[in-house]
Amino acid sequence: MNQFSLHGPRGLRTAVHTSRQFMKRNPLVAKAIPTAIGFGFGDVLTQVMNRKPGDKYRISRTGQMIAIGAVASVPLLYAWRHFEATLMVGSTNWVKPTTIFLIDQIIGCMFWQAAYLTINPAYRAGAARLLAEAKACWIREAPVQKLKKRLQPVMTA
Repeated sequence: MNQFSLHGPRGLRTAVHTSRQFMKRNPLVAKAIPTAIGFGFGDVLTQVMNRKPGDKYRISRTGQMIAIGAVASVPLLYAWRHFEATLMVGSTNWVKPTTIFLIDQIIGCMFWQAAYLTINPAYRAGAARLLAEAKACWIREAPVQKLKKRLQPVMTA
């Protein structure tokens, strides 16, 4: 039975080795490629999910987002990854990498959401609609929750 392993098939080892060498030689390009893909994919999703009847998909805007992801965000991302790498020095247990991963996901998510909200009008409009719905739902439900809270002692007595 053939199991998947990084130490398994020769082709896989060669691919992993080649990609690691590429990342060492070209760290900014190695960061730019997945970031650009992420920004482009995010724009495609945003345009598709926020489309109104009659709206056309704008490939030029997706191209702009890919360029912003590749060029504008890479220095920040590279600096962030370098900062994380300095924190990892001497790490042998699972606590430090797990902490860095969680910090990366929380702070990184907040940073990228803020960046995406500022540069993508459709994403910003979708977020505004989501907040308006959440606020309307909270306003509708808040009086009911207050009433339940006041009646609970009476109902349980």
